[in-house]
Amino acid sequence: MADLDDLDLDIQFLTSVEFDEDWVNILKTEKVQNTSFGETGCVDLVHEHFTTNEAANSTSLVIGTQIVRCPSFVVQDSEYLANMAEVFENSEGLPVPEIVKIDDIKQIIIFSQILNKSESCDFELEMELRNIELELRIDLLVVSDLLGFNKLKPFILKSVKKSVDSTNWKLVYSRCSTIMGLSSILDHLLNFLLHHTANKQQHESLGNWTELVTSLFMERYLKQNVFEIPEEINFELVIDWASCNPDLEEDIFSLLSLIRFKIFRDVKEIQQAESDICQIGILSSENLHKISKKLKEAIEFKKTAWDFSTTPQLSGENVRLLNNTKNENQWPKLLGCASTVPDHPRSNKLLLLNDQFQSFPNFEIITMITLIRALSYSSNLHYRSSVFYIFYPKIFYPMPQLCQFNLDFKNCFHVLDLPPELKSINDRHRNRKNLVMICNVKNYLYLFSKDAFSKKNFDSVDKLKVYRIDLDLAIESCNQTLALENALLLKWEHFSDIPEIYLESGDNNFDYDVKAVEVGEDIFIVSNELCISLNVSTKVWSEKELAPPARNNPIVFGSDSALFVMGGTCMGQALVSGQKYNIETWEMELLPNIPDYILPDQDLKHYKGLHFKNSIYLYYSVHDWNVSAPFIVSGEKPVLILDLFLNQWTSKLFPYYSLYCLDRPIWL
Repeated sequence: MADLDDLDLDIQFLTSVEFDEDWVNILKTEKVQNTSFGETGCVDLVHEHFTTNEAANSTSLVIGTQIVRCPSFVVQDSEYLANMAEVFENSEGLPVPEIVKIDDIKQIIIFSQILNKSESCDFELEMELRNIELELRIDLLVVSDLLGFNKLKPFILKSVKKSVDSTNWKLVYSRCSTIMGLSSILDHLLNFLLHHTANKQQHESLGNWTELVTSLFMERYLKQNVFEIPEEINFELVIDWASCNPDLEEDIFSLLSLIRFKIFRDVKEIQQAESDICQIGILSSENLHKISKKLKEAIEFKKTAWDFSTTPQLSGENVRLLNNTKNENQWPKLLGCASTVPDHPRSNKLLLLNDQFQSFPNFEIITMITLIRALSYSSNLHYRSSVFYIFYPKIFYPMPQLCQFNLDFKNCFHVLDLPPELKSINDRHRNRKNLVMICNVKNYLYLFSKDAFSKKNFDSVDKLKVYRIDLDLAIESCNQTLALENALLLKWEHFSDIPEIYLESGDNNFDYDVKAVEVGEDIFIVSNELCISLNVSTKVWSEKELAPPARNNPIVFGSDSALFVMGGTCMGQALVSGQKYNIETWEMELLPNIPDYILPDQDLKHYKGLHFKNSIYLYYSVHDWNVSAPFIVSGEKPVLILDLFLNQWTSKLFPYYSLYCLDRPIWL
């Protein structure tokens, strides 16, 4: 501090006029060259002093050793430059970060002019960006993020994302991965790699990509649940990353800890994984012991006797162990079609949409038929390894029943009769079936009466009641020992009541167009005239408004975060368009129309929808076992598939089928 006392500090405070005079002197001393950009972005060398009109409508930026004049609206479009203009009162000589080049400013002026002069500028900007090399577009993206060109940045961002492929993604990653404002680029690259890995044919084109990415990126890769990646492949990628980063032991241990060895296909693969970990020789003895413990637990789990069908009295402890393991792990799913077409070359197979065609060992035709029957009931849902469905007896009594087919047990089971409160004294005299809707949130099945939405059939306030039942207890009760233990626990719980203000006037088709679907923690009830939701955590009901067109009898289904509304008719015209609603913001995104070469008749009548991982599946479903038994049906109908990452439709043809999405059976 004593040394500071000897300093002779001559600090002067200047007015803006005095500052401008000093600034001109500095520019002359440093021999800074003046460059001017007009609204067209053209470069002109100009004199040191500008006319009054030029100065009034333009601003000067200091870029390296040059002064650049550009239209004032460019400063207004930039958060960074606008803030600097407030500091430099006359907006002259605004300093710009060294990373910004004159060519960048020139191009940004062109884009800003398009944005400021045209309301429908999307196509024009897209064409301008398409004519620029990817590396230069990345430069512009970095500059637009740095200078805060928030109106322009989304267009460049979209253009860069659309250009990513297996030959250039590493360039995009290296330039953008560390910039906080470009995190959406990192999200896109993650989905791009996952999409290619999930597609076995595309996976090989990526080569060894793990050498470039960080441990945080790998962690996100392993924790994702949007794309279906076999756990064995995830393990191989971690080993590849470890071989490229041998000095990062703790990161390697953390990544290996995320591998779910219990869902490997067989014991040999787990044993091979143990050998690979020991072979790389990176982990300390303590960390190696922890991973080895997980591997041994996985081997013991796989060696457990799991054939419930041949051992119906298998201990309840094993049943609970399996259910708990599924709850702790992201258990693999089977998405496919079950077919019983006679004399068809694939009639003895479960046709998988998320795997190669294969015959399951010990999968008898009677099990296939039982699965088909469960899938053919109009009210059904898929949870864990079970298809839960509503069975309506041919006689009025007893009550309709909740039943389940369990793929692990390879059998059907009665769960419970429906609550008697859903019936009224008039139902028997008017031959009502008491149709219901069921949906699944977390581990509960929720039950709604369709009569509540019809003034014609609504004659008891009890029909407003919403019931639920614990599905984990229902699956446990497939075991006889646990069924006795759970007898008092497995029951219908009155959960909520449908507010009468939402009930619509009845019509003859009320049981045809009312649908209940789950989206995250919300249940949506959608009909031609109504869209309401129930949040199961808060028990709060709310009304939602769907965007036009007004759809009659649309396909409605959900994912963890979005509601999908597709097809239907409008003024008698069949629709093949679709909408995706974000349930957090209720923002609507249009889905691409189904091309006529995918669906020639352009009619989605009798189709149902299912969201699984990165895709939407639309499948033909016209039969209801409560009406008829569709054992033998000829012909083929396409399964329509929308890849949500590529935003493209494809299709697959199958013989008569029923679509299912169930946990991979423990015996497979």
